[in-house]
Amino acid sequence: MSTCADRSSQPLDRDEILSHLAGDSFVVDRLYVYHEVESTNLCLLEKNVDAQQLSGAVCVAETQSAGRGRRGRAWIATPYCNVMLSASWHFEPPTARLAGLSLAAAVSTVRALQDYGVGDLGLKWPNDIVWHEKKLGGLLVETRSAGQQSTLAIVGLGINVRLAEDDAALIDQPWVDLATIIGVVDRNRLVAYIITRLHEMFREFTAMGFAPFQPEWERLDAFSNRWVHLRQGEHTIEGQVLGVDDSGGLRVVDSLGIVKTFYTGDISMRPAT
Repeated sequence: MSTCADRSSQPLDRDEILSHLAGDSFVVDRLYVYHEVESTNLCLLEKNVDAQQLSGAVCVAETQSAGRGRRGRAWIATPYCNVMLSASWHFEPPTARLAGLSLAAAVSTVRALQDYGVGDLGLKWPNDIVWHEKKLGGLLVETRSAGQQSTLAIVGLGINVRLAEDDAALIDQPWVDLATIIGVVDRNRLVAYIITRLHEMFREFTAMGFAPFQPEWERLDAFSNRWVHLRQGEHTIEGQVLGVDDSGGLRVVDSLGIVKTFYTGDISMRPAT
């Protein structure tokens, strides 16, 4: 098994995380910290409690046996070295606009990283956190019906804190970890910052949807005004990124001047060459 060579390998500790949450009693009975789970999203989905009790719950794990990214890909992370976390929230009407939730969650995660002192961060639609266009982290949102008029949403995220060389060799795109950017990381403190920012985001999103996060997302957009290739299934579309709409859809104009909007799905984006 790959291991970390510095203090980033210190174990995640529930009491230590809570100590950085400034007495946030809301999460005390809803924070679950494990050595290993199948996935942190499933960790919450399989809790035998109702959706309202899961609102605000957080699962953090040192390693996942079946961690997933977008499009069913395995999430690669060196055990006991990184951050793998899921947080859930119970949404009721009038919030039926969850399409932009992953983008709002990405903004909140960047805020947490900035709180920790990480600069030069960007976002790549729909759910990647990048540093100098190298992938630092990613998000995956899953939803479950919680009754006729309510939804349980689970935001799963992974942050590269320190990747061992043999694990990094399995990643098929440019990547970076926090050890490279800022050195040693206190993962317990970072997790607390992420929880705080996600809970702030959930409350604001409940009231106003994605709209309050749209301007910040566009400021962080690493591909703003650039020409890109969008691959959707067997089809590739080339166009210039115009930004995102108030539902989180990516707006692209092609060479004929036709504007198209893409929503979360089986889409990958690469710079045009």
